[in-house]
Amino acid sequence: MRSVLEFCLQEKQIQFNPLASLKLSCEYEGNPDSFELDDIIKLKEIPSHFLTIEQNQVRDIFLFMIGSGMDHCDYIRRKDSWLYRDDDRYWVKYTRQKTMTYLCPKGKKADSLLLPDAVEIFLKYEGSLSLMPNCTLNVMNNEIKQIYKIAKIRRPDLEKISSKLAIKTYANLYSNYMNLSDESLAYMMGHTTTKHLKKYRNFHKRRVMNELKKK
Repeated sequence: MRSVLEFCLQEKQIQFNPLASLKLSCEYEGNPDSFELDDIIKLKEIPSHFLTIEQNQVRDIFLFMIGSGMDHCDYIRRKDSWLYRDDDRYWVKYTRQKTMTYLCPKGKKADSLLLPDAVEIFLKYEGSLSLMPNCTLNVMNNEIKQIYKIAKIRRPDLEKISSKLAIKTYANLYSNYMNLSDESLAYMMGHTTTKHLKKYRNFHKRRVMNELKKK
């Protein structure tokens, strides 16, 4: 509300912002459920003939989203121009659709380093993002649930199996398996601060052990 009033003030639609000096604080309680590395391996190891053509395509999409940190709404907008190489690594740079608002129409840029699984997937489609398969969000969520069962993944702690697990798994892998700093992860995921990372990942004992190895 304060931002809306600031906008109105700039447009001279109001004379002052009554909330300008108001300060509120709250802790965001997100749901940082994600797949672990063993779960991803099980997804990849399902023989293709165990899945339908559509399920094979959904698996490719989901693994790419996990390896790129993309939401489904960004995946379906993907362009080959987003992809580039730097220091012999593949990256995707794009504007996150969920950050495009009335007050920020240009949105915020994500600049994500692709994990090996994502690289393997898009190279499978002639190295082109645009040649990768598409599916609706509803179809994807339904098929992910079926693939999850076929892979015999046992994760009763997960509240919901859906495409949202992809971006959370991306954050989990970089934070807990690769010990990437919150600042770097926030940059790659298109956030200006680290506070939003709470809804994407929790720190695991694995990260603690990795840090102790450096001592």
